[in-house]
Amino acid sequence: MTDGAPSSKYETRVTEMRKRFICSLDGRLDAIIQVIDAESESTGGENHPRKLHRLLHDMSGSFAMLELTEISWEIRTAVVIAENADKLNRALTPDEKTETMAVIAQTRAIGTRLKEEC
Repeated sequence: MTDGAPSSKYETRVTEMRKRFICSLDGRLDAIIQVIDAESESTGGENHPRKLHRLLHDMSGSFAMLELTEISWEIRTAVVIAENADKLNRALTPDEKTETMAVIAQTRAIGTRLKEEC
């Protein structure tokens, strides 16, 4: 019987998963930048603002689930921007693009720091 504490094996698996997510961060951010740059293209029945919102939301949620809260909270700012554009079914405004790109740059910096700590 266990006392409810996570096993060493479980913690090792979670740690490895965190590392993989951190190492995949640049690619995920690059994919988001491609969607931002695509502006009004739609893919697979998903319009541009919806895809951007989904990518950012998924990223934030995944990092939160892995208790990488610093990245999750940083991305949440961009999630709100994309969510508002999605609700209005419109592309990001120039100011929203600038703010989202700043979030991406800050997120990349956090990822770089976290990679060094691994």
